[in-house]
Amino acid sequence: MLNGYFFFVLLAVVGIYLLDLGGRILNLSALRTDLSDEFSDVYDAEEYARSQEYTREGTCFAIVEDSFDVIVFLSF
Repeated sequence: MLNGYFFFVLLAVVGIYLLDLGGRILNLSALRTDLSDEFSDVYDAEEYARSQEYTREGTCFAIVEDSFDVIVFLSF
């Protein structure tokens, strides 16, 4: 028999997942491979672009991993 606690936990898990997903998508949309002029003397442009690409790939992998985890959790 389903009760209020079940729906609370279900809503919490899905809500946290959606908030995390939204934050990650906003982070991905804010990434830029070009180095701004203020930091051109501090960072190497090629190294900065590689770090942005690493962040992009890691974030995409985390989205897939989190989606899989939530699907497996909800299937149980």
